[in-house]
Amino acid sequence: MNINEEILKKRSRQTELEAQLSDPAVLSKPKKLEELNREYAAIKECLDIAGRYEKTKTALDEAQSTAAESADEEMKTLAEQEEERLTEELSKLETELLAELVPPEPLDSKNVYVEIRAGTGGDEAGLFAADLYRMYQRYAELKGWKTNLVAS
Repeated sequence: MNINEEILKKRSRQTELEAQLSDPAVLSKPKKLEELNREYAAIKECLDIAGRYEKTKTALDEAQSTAAESADEEMKTLAEQEEERLTEELSKLETELLAELVPPEPLDSKNVYVEIRAGTGGDEAGLFAADLYRMYQRYAELKGWKTNLVAS
């Protein structure tokens, strides 16, 4: 996967989405508008990471050239330290960016039903099921998902 090509595709898609989101015909269709806004937000997040990646890469190139060209030992040492720091940061950003460039799973935005039942084991099984329910409910709250208890 070529990162630069993927970033260019994302930027192109962002421009298309901005044009569609400003179209009055789309504004009158709430479902289409929500879908486009969701896609736009995902692309914007990816391009924000790409922007930080490109800035870090530019700064790393500058630090490398400063370290190579500097006659002053102190300046050379500082540039080398900056180069090490930026190399680590660039590696982290590249990992983040690659994760964002992976296409989303189509079923990720769908609803899910989770059934938790106390099996055999008496009171212990009931207590475990209650703990498991609270764990899933808290996880959903942290992720900002809605939960709805159908039956107890």
